Amino acid sequence: MKIKYRVVRDNYAGYEVQSWRWWFPFWVMCHGFDGYITNTHISLEKAKEFITNKKNNKKVLYKE
Repeated sequence: MKIKYRVVRDNYAGYEVQSWRWWFPFWVMCHGFDGYITNTHISLEKAKEFITNKKNNKKVLYKE
């Protein structure tokens, strides 16, 4: 299954990660690993890191 990701601007912290699947052809917000519904990020680098972790299925519990 091929999932595409993109980063868009949001009105909260700055950036939001969205995903697209072939069986649901609309861009939707990705859910976070920590159970929260939002995935807003303060920088583009943090959003890209979220995509990388999502692709690798890594759950980051704490990062300083």
